[in-house]
Amino acid sequence: MQFFKSIVVAILALSAYATAAALPEPKASGNGLRMLTPAASHALRDEPAPAAPPAFPAPPALPAPPALLAPPALRAVPASPASPAVPASPASPAVPAYPAPPAVPASPAPPAI
Repeated sequence: MQFFKSIVVAILALSAYATAAALPEPKASGNGLRMLTPAASHALRDEPAPAAPPAFPAPPALPAPPALLAPPALRAVPASPASPAVPASPASPAVPAYPAPPAVPASPAPPAI
């Protein structure tokens, strides 16, 4: 088990070395101002701070919904008139039971050899 762990560690070390070798060298030129944001770089160049962007106006208030979309007022529902009596349905005739299936004759005995 230790052998496999050492192989995994060696592979990881080689891949890290290969990745670092493939990366380009960092450039040492420049004064580093390109790393700063425009708002922070003005302090190093003795320039006035940039103006803040204008604020957007607040959205207008929504109008009240029209009366068609407003929920209806709760009201008492009048009682419905009594419906006429519905006659009871006649009893259905009894369904006869299915006849029993015919008996299957027993298979004949195999012939004696």
